[in-house]
Amino acid sequence: MDYNKCVFVGKIASDFNVVDRGGKKQVFFTFKINSRRPDQNGQYVDNFTEIPMYAEDRTVDTLVQNVVTGQELLVECQYVAWTDEGGQSHHIFKYGWASFGFKPRDQAAPQRQSDGPPI
Repeated sequence: MDYNKCVFVGKIASDFNVVDRGGKKQVFFTFKINSRRPDQNGQYVDNFTEIPMYAEDRTVDTLVQNVVTGQELLVECQYVAWTDEGGQSHHIFKYGWASFGFKPRDQAAPQRQSDGPPI
């Protein structure tokens, strides 16, 4: 079975870098997810992970026109890994679809005040 699917909830962490490769449009961006865990003192600490992503074809225009840096999304994607000619390993996630309904683009996200675990 060859089924590869990842789902992340996070925020767009970088501006979109649109590239035209011989008539095939691609957009590259960084997606940031948070893993909130207690430290040795019991205080909850945010641990951010930046995930490289790209999209191609029709989804490029949809993302560039409707999504802004800092916007929170639920994204489904596929993991892609390869090794270049020099033997260096690389990886990226290929964007599949997203749910845009988490927070309005025009309003700042409310800040969480609690030190407790995430709900």
